[in-house]
Amino acid sequence: MTLDQYIAAFALGKVLTSDLPKAAMQALEEGYDSVDLAALAGSQPGELSLSESDDLWRRGLRHLNKPVPGRPEAGRRLRDYYATSVVSGSLSPRAGAAAIVHLATELSDVLPSCEYAGDGLGVARLLGLYYSHDNVPLGDERAHAEIDAELRAECERLMSEGAA
Repeated sequence: MTLDQYIAAFALGKVLTSDLPKAAMQALEEGYDSVDLAALAGSQPGELSLSESDDLWRRGLRHLNKPVPGRPEAGRRLRDYYATSVVSGSLSPRAGAAAIVHLATELSDVLPSCEYAGDGLGVARLLGLYYSHDNVPLGDERAHAEIDAELRAECERLMSEGAA
């Protein structure tokens, strides 16, 4: 994950306070300069209290002028991260789609579906494809592979829309 992706995950409660040193290290690796994030990145497990870690993280982000986005924007950033991970091969199509479907469900209060489930996050087709795995007869790996290929193509589409 990039720093911006970590910030999005943090906004949605997907980054544990104990994971903040890793996120701070990512910021430093990306070339950001922050004393607070450096202190957090260099901390040993258990060295800082959870509130001290959280304070260092938030101060570091303020110093870098990196605001924590609202839930809708954070969800879109993570959707794009998962889609990119599928296309790059670092996540399987099913695992990436599961993460995106979970995001759409979590964010349904701020990105409500209008016509189809998931369309608030722009993932209605992906959601349908993901759940179509449930209709495949037991042992039909070819059908699963075809759905996975469609999921990958849908992730490519999401990436191209996200870049636009």
